[in-house]
Amino acid sequence: MNEFGFDRLIELYKKDQLTQEEKKLVDDWFNSVDTGMDSLLTNADHDRLKDKLLYRIKPSADTPPVDQEDSMLTKAGHWTWLKIAASLLVVSLVGFGAWRLQSNSNDLRTYTSNGTTTKVSLPDGSLVWLKGTSSLEAPSAFAGNTRNVTLQGEALFEVAKDPRHPFIIQCGHATTTVLGTSFNLKSSPDRVELTVLTGKVSFTSAKDAQGKVVLPNEKAIYDEATSVISKETLAVEEKKATTDGTEYEMIFNDISMDAVVRRIEEKFDVTISFGNEDLRKCKIRANFSDQSLENTLDMIGQAVGLHYTISGNTVQLTGEGCR
Repeated sequence: MNEFGFDRLIELYKKDQLTQEEKKLVDDWFNSVDTGMDSLLTNADHDRLKDKLLYRIKPSADTPPVDQEDSMLTKAGHWTWLKIAASLLVVSLVGFGAWRLQSNSNDLRTYTSNGTTTKVSLPDGSLVWLKGTSSLEAPSAFAGNTRNVTLQGEALFEVAKDPRHPFIIQCGHATTTVLGTSFNLKSSPDRVELTVLTGKVSFTSAKDAQGKVVLPNEKAIYDEATSVISKETLAVEEKKATTDGTEYEMIFNDISMDAVVRRIEEKFDVTISFGNEDLRKCKIRANFSDQSLENTLDMIGQAVGLHYTISGNTVQLTGEGCR
C-alpha cells in the first residue's frame, strides 16, 4: 500500500483542509517542539524523521485515494493516524535531542600533527602516533559496543585489547577493525595502506565488505580508483620504517632497570619511583612492544621480583632489588 507523506500533510494544513481539531493538533505539535531543536537537524535528519513516522499518516477521506485500501479510510481513521503521527514526531524529536545531548557529553576531539610525530593517548589506553601532517578524530570517552575513530593521513596504532569492543578506524573509504593489536595506516588521495605488526586485522571497504584479513608482516592496499583491496608480504625495511620516531619498540637486551624505566615513562606518560634503590641494579632482557603499562610492569615483576602500585600517572616500584 502506498504511504502518505509529510509534505502532503503540510499541504493540507496550508490549504486549510484539516478540521479545526486536526489543525489545533498540528499547531500544538509544532509549538511543543523546542524552537532551537530544528537548527540542530540536518537535511538527512529531517529525512530520517519523515521515513520513521510521517509515512505512517494515511490520506483523509477527501484526499484522492492512492489505492483501494486507502480510499476506504474514514475521517475518524485519518484523525487517529494524525494523532499517532503527532505523538511519534514529538517522541522522535525528544529522542533525537537526547541523542544529541549524549553525543555532546561525549564530544569528539581532533588531534593533529604538523610535520612531526605526535603521540596521542586515547581514553581506552590505546596509543596512536600521528605522523607528518595528519589528524585523528576520537571521542573524549568511548561508549557503546565499538570504539570508533577517524584518521586522515598516517598513524601508528597500538590498540588496547578489548575483545568485547572492536576498535574501528575509518580512513578514506577503507575501514580497519581490530580487537587489540598494532599496525600502521597511511592514506593518500589514491590509496590507503595498512601495515600489520602484531595480531589480526580486518581491512574492508564500502564496496568490499568481506575485504581481507591481514596478519603480522603483511601489508594491504586499498585502491581508491578501483575499490580493490590487495595484499602482499611486508619488507623488513618497511616494518622498521613504520615504528621510526615512536616509542613503540620496547626491546631490551640486558639493559639496566633505570634505562628501562625511562623508556616506560616516555611511552606511557607516567612518573616511576623506586621504593628500593637496589631495583635500579637489575638488568632486563625482554620485548615489551605492543604491551600495556600493566602488562609491562607485570612482566618485569615476574622477572626481577618487584611489585608495583599505580595511582593516576604515578607508579611506585617495590621489592628486594638486585645486587
